[in-house]
Order: sequence, then structure tokens, then C-alpha cells
Amino acid sequence: MKKEIIICISSKGRLKPESLNIFKKKKLKIFSDKGERDLVGYVKNKNFNLKILFVHAREAVDALANSTADVAISGKDLLFNSSTNVQKKIKLYKDLDFGHASLKIFKSIYWIDCASLLDVSEIARNKPLKLITKYRLLVENFLSEKNVRNVEVIDSNGATEIAV
Repeated sequence: MKKEIIICISSKGRLKPESLNIFKKKKLKIFSDKGERDLVGYVKNKNFNLKILFVHAREAVDALANSTADVAISGKDLLFNSSTNVQKKIKLYKDLDFGHASLKIFKSIYWIDCASLLDVSEIARNKPLKLITKYRLLVENFLSEKNVRNVEVIDSNGATEIAV
């Protein structure tokens, strides 16, 4: 019996088109039972069977960590924002060089004297700050490296831009 290899790729967003392009370049056609919006796809080959799970990019990292997937295409930001226990279970095989993300810190328009992280550090010294982000661990590590203290970083799972 041929081994089934389970691969997780993003079900939407900027990672999906380039992920699907990898299969196209290798001439591996993904079939599904329910059409384009199906969350499960298959690639049949004489040497192997691939089962493609279309999931949220965060879930792809978790699927690797809990061994429900063999391979995943996801963002390094999501991997590095995971717990160290999750990170220890995953080997970064190849950097695919697409779907780039950047970490940005935004401030209130009323903070007219705030132009740098040094200023943020001064403000936080006088009054504890709250930051909201989808990447709590990355932000905490970044602020720690920049010696910014007295900041509470809060997890966001939704529309972070309106949380302010």
C-alpha cells in the first residue's frame, strides 16, 4: 500500500496562491470531491498519495507539532510566535521566500512627542502601556531586545486594528 502524506497549506490569503503554484510547477494536480472551496484535496501518483488539508496558516503549524500533518507551508512568523515546545517539534526545511510579513508598531496620533522606541520606553516608564497583537511572543521578544519595559502585550485573534 502506498503511503499517504498529509500536507497542510493555507486555505486563503497571500500564502495560498504561491503554495498552489508549487504543486503546479511539479505537475501535481490537486483533486477535490467538492470543488474549489473544498478543504481537503488529493494528489494521486503511482508512487505516493498526497492528502492536502486547506487550513488557517496558524493551524498548519499546530498540525505539524501534533503530528496530524507530515508537511506544512506556513509563515515563519507563526512558527516563531508559537511556544518553544511547538518550535522544538518542527524542522524548518526550506525558506520559500514568499508571503512576507513585517512587524509594525503603531501609536496614537495624540502621542506627538513619540518618535522612537526610546520615547516609547520613556512613556512606559511613567505609565504602563498595553499593546495588542496577533504575534505576542514576537512583540515581547522585540521589545525586550530593545529594552522597552513596563508593557503588557495582549493577544488578538481578530481585527487588531480596531482594538485600540
